[in-house]
Amino acid sequence: MSPRREEHPWGRQTQPACLLELILHGWRNPAVPKAKEFGAKAMAQVCDICGKGPQFGNNISHAHNVTRRRWSVNLQAVKALVNGAPKRLRVCASCIKSGKIAKA
Repeated sequence: MSPRREEHPWGRQTQPACLLELILHGWRNPAVPKAKEFGAKAMAQVCDICGKGPQFGNNISHAHNVTRRRWSVNLQAVKALVNGAPKRLRVCASCIKSGKIAKA
């Protein structure tokens, strides 16, 4: 006999019988942000206009010790007009300077 669930006074079931039921019925871990679930894209260091992202390379010391490093894009949070409505975008400084966006 499988373990029974407790009945809620209004007929809703509150306690699942097993971990598999938790997973199957859409329980989500509150410690994991929603952006990381179900293949959703998390916010990255990428310009929303030109798609410019970080570049990777090496630090080379005077003794020629080589370690990996990364050059980040100069991203700025800008409120710009998109289809006539203001929207918050992450845009690189070169796109702002070249006038590729219209600030709101």
